Amino acid sequence: MPPLSTRVSDRAAVVTKSSIFFRFNCSWFSDVNGAIKFFTVLVSESDGVGEEQPEQQHPLPSYLDYRSNSSVKSYQTSYFPSRCTEGPDSGSRSFDITLGTGMDSLGGPCDPDTGRDLKLFCDGPLKPKTAYRF
Repeated sequence: MPPLSTRVSDRAAVVTKSSIFFRFNCSWFSDVNGAIKFFTVLVSESDGVGEEQPEQQHPLPSYLDYRSNSSVKSYQTSYFPSRCTEGPDSGSRSFDITLGTGMDSLGGPCDPDTGRDLKLFCDGPLKPKTAYRF
């Protein structure tokens, strides 16, 4: 994980009532323990003041667990390839993420009517008027 001091710039984030757009890049992460091959986004409700980490469990609950159980305060998106080791300028490679919109790289929309396995990780609308850490 990046250090707690790493922050998404307020100028680079776009927040709506049900989604958050942000950008991050490979330089936020260290490869001291080996190449980073995949990323996932951990989304956690926050009171906005603490430096708390999500509960340490593997895997974290899915979005569907989060939306259907009010005691669940965090969820994990699907894994997506980092490609941080590809090419000479890989350290500056950036990723545009929009949580809450069902992006394909985050597992797609959480729609039980699609016949998909509901245990798969997916992404859906965020709760309005809720602070998040990710």
